[in-house]
Amino acid sequence: MALRAIAHRMDSDEVEWVAVAVEIHQQSGGNLAELLDTVAATITERQRLHREIATLTAEGKISAVVLGILPPALAVVISVLNPGYLGSLVAEPIGLVMVTGSGVAMVVGFVWMHHIVGIEP
Repeated sequence: MALRAIAHRMDSDEVEWVAVAVEIHQQSGGNLAELLDTVAATITERQRLHREIATLTAEGKISAVVLGILPPALAVVISVLNPGYLGSLVAEPIGLVMVTGSGVAMVVGFVWMHHIVGIEP
């Protein structure tokens, strides 16, 4: 059917839904206008839901970015304001272990937060 070919070329779920609905309508009969109104309402509601999800997850995404950037930025600011302050931290072996551990924890936390707020459509 032509609509199925268009849906395949456009790679669109919405057009695929319309094509399937029209094919079913051809077999079963009924009111085509009402069917298309229902499909249009469903597609509109689905798009609204996707926008709402994007809005609600934006806060989590921003939080992940801020929490990922804040510690290195703060370390740079401290190094500029008081150069010797962090020098003693990286001079000692236990300090290097602490910095490495916190870096690994930050990366794990960033990936975890990204995974939590990453809702696929």
